[in-house]
This record gives sequence, C-alpha cells and structure tokens, in this order.
Amino acid sequence: SDLKRNFDQIFEKKWEDNDQALAMAMGNVDTLRWGVVSRDERAALVLFTRKIEKMFGVGKFTPSAIKAGFCYFNLMQGKTNPNLQAYQGMLQTDLDRTMQVVLALDNMSGKWNKYDFIRMLGLRFKYGVGADLVMLCQIPHVGQARAKKLKMAKINNVDDFLKHDVNTLM
Repeated sequence: SDLKRNFDQIFEKKWEDNDQALAMAMGNVDTLRWGVVSRDERAALVLFTRKIEKMFGVGKFTPSAIKAGFCYFNLMQGKTNPNLQAYQGMLQTDLDRTMQVVLALDNMSGKWNKYDFIRMLGLRFKYGVGADLVMLCQIPHVGQARAKKLKMAKINNVDDFLKHDVNTLM
C-alpha cells in the first residue's frame, strides 16, 4: 500500500524525472521506515536529507526512510557510500521483487499505465544509469562505464550501435 500511495503521488505530480522523489517513493515503505540509522550513516545523509526536506518539508520522512531513499538514489546514480554499502546491497538484492510489486500495482490497482516507465526505472536501479543510458545497458556486456563511453562517441541507442563495425566499437 505504501508503494501504491507513493507512486500515485509521483504520477499525479508528474515527478517521473525527479530522482530524489523516485528514490523516496521506493524508500518510504513500512519495512524500511522504522530501521536504525547510525551516527556515521546520519552524517552521510546530511546533504540528501536537506534536499528531501526542502522538497517535501521537515519531518515528512523518518531518518530510516531517508536512509533507504538515499540508497535508492545512489543505485540510480551508480554510486555508493562506504557507510551505507551493505544496506544498499540489501536493497539491490531485493530489487527484482520490489519492481515486480510496482508493476503488479500498476496492473491491478494503480492503473497508471506506466509499464515502460516502471521497467526503465528498474533498469536504472540495476545498472546505475540515467534514463538516457538504459537502452545501451541492455546490449550484452554493456554496463554503466561502457554505456557512458558509447554515449560520448554519439552512440545513443541500439540502432546507432548496430551501424558501427566491431573494430570501431572496440
């Protein structure tokens, strides 16, 4: 129910391009909302917490929900924080199941008709890239680093990729 409420808000407010809001939609769920946040973790969250409080208001989220949101945000950015690495890994391990739940919500009760968006969001979490690089990451053996190199070479999608010979791509 938390994911449905959170994504209802994302789609109502047209925040599909707001990575902080998307991260908080994933992180502000009951199973993550009431955890412990250590002193070191709290220190790592300072800047992200300020951004979230500016966007949503002070006190809207528990520190543990912000911790989860920060980790989801890092997954989308392809980053990690040493103080939160284990927690981020736990979220990533459960990511396929969580995204299946969001897709099921879309089909059953949400009726958002956002299958492609939700699928792309899951791939963003998986590969740690922006929406502009997701298509490239679906090419075998292309992850975040190679997708960025391809983008710099003006290869933006699979069609562009297929137009180049193997030696050029190497």
